[in-house]
Amino acid sequence: MFTIVILTLMICFAMFLERLVKLMDYSEGSFQDFLGHCDVVNNVKFAPSGELLCSTSHAEILMWNVKA
Repeated sequence: MFTIVILTLMICFAMFLERLVKLMDYSEGSFQDFLGHCDVVNNVKFAPSGELLCSTSHAEILMWNVKA
């Protein structure tokens, strides 16, 4: 699993021309890919708890557990 420490410049982004969500931790030099969308990813948000990541495409909503 991938530990989230939001205060250490944890950056989450979606490659909007692809179906990939990549979670990157620049302080540790690590990343995790989340594959599963059948269409282009258009939105990514963390849950207030920081334990879930929600990504959406045109017809899908996927929830990812990102806390170890």
